[in-house]
Amino acid sequence: MSRSWKAGADEWKKKKKLTEQKRKLFQEWTNKWLDETEGEDLDIFFNLFKSVYQYTLCVSERNKHQNFKWKKFFLIILFVLWGWYAVLFMITYSKNHAKLSALAEQGLGMILLVLLCSIIAEWPNIKKYQETWARHSWQIQKMEAEMMRFVSGIEPYHRQNKCLKFMEKILEIWDQNEEKFVHNMEEKEKELMDVFHNIKDWRK
Repeated sequence: MSRSWKAGADEWKKKKKLTEQKRKLFQEWTNKWLDETEGEDLDIFFNLFKSVYQYTLCVSERNKHQNFKWKKFFLIILFVLWGWYAVLFMITYSKNHAKLSALAEQGLGMILLVLLCSIIAEWPNIKKYQETWARHSWQIQKMEAEMMRFVSGIEPYHRQNKCLKFMEKILEIWDQNEEKFVHNMEEKEKELMDVFHNIKDWRK
């Protein structure tokens, strides 16, 4: 128990340190950006970048939490339902001595249980917690990499027009993220259509 608590405390400290490093990087980028763009009319991009970065951080963390929460919830529900079904099956079997009607009822119960578990398991896919978390984490990593290059003066930010170059890179990242979103939506729609077609073919 103490070892588990210590591991949890260490993980919390690492997470807190990472959060502080991200905050420090963002502040350093902000200061350098304002110094580099003094007298230039780039407030629209600056304010938009801040909003997108903070929003993406928030959404990524929230969907990460929801993703793991629903997976734990599903495993608990699965264990409870199947445990309850196993006990009920043993009681019914012992009372009815494997009568056909009793076995039929248990078979129907199993089918309903499988359907219920399938519905619960599909909910995270409908909400797209994992897909949203992965996509926003990717965008955050890309944005922070560009911020680090900008602050450190690494290529391509070691020459003139570094702010315009930064804007171009960030816009490319946002475009790629949007393409990922559209692609994932199209793939999900295709999967749903395949399910409907399979059901239709099965009914024939």
